[in-house]
Amino acid sequence: MPFGPLLPNHTIIVLLTLVFACVHPLVTPAGLLYFTVNQLLERYQQVYVWRRSYESGGKLWRQAVLQVMVGLYMAQITMLGLLGIKRFK
Repeated sequence: MPFGPLLPNHTIIVLLTLVFACVHPLVTPAGLLYFTVNQLLERYQQVYVWRRSYESGGKLWRQAVLQVMVGLYMAQITMLGLLGIKRFK
């Protein structure tokens, strides 16, 4: 399975879901739906469509975790910005 073209798409969806979930919570079910459908489709493809030609040995995992952590940091900065400009009674 070609993980190289797929990983950036997944990490950008994680980033957008995390950042915009604090702005508008209805983004969270959309992200959940995306990853649920995507997991079902990729599981089917792993079993019936793709043939493993090599193993990467986990080299791609480090990059994926780094990109998700950047998304988490951006979500925290966005949340702090929103709470900083909001006026409470």
